[in-house]
Amino acid sequence: MARVPAIVVSSGMNHQIVEVIMSCPSCTSCNQLEFPVEMIIHFAGLKNVDNPDVSLFPKFLVCLDCGFTEFAIPERELRVLVLGTPVKGAVVWPTE
Repeated sequence: MARVPAIVVSSGMNHQIVEVIMSCPSCTSCNQLEFPVEMIIHFAGLKNVDNPDVSLFPKFLVCLDCGFTEFAIPERELRVLVLGTPVKGAVVWPTE
């Protein structure tokens, strides 16, 4: 089960570490696993045929009860999606 980092709860000199489990935003289940994924994002439409394809290697957080899935796009690759052009350090596939 994927978990967020532990949170330290402090009261005076006593510290208690509390582990927080994020529930699924769709069904509120805590039955979730994280999976490494490889994916390529393509720009849609003929007007974007010359834009580069963007390779991502995110981790998907999948709810095993309803299938809801979450992931984040790293900042570098997000810039490629925003600008529509390659950015230094991002993995892109040229369209030739």
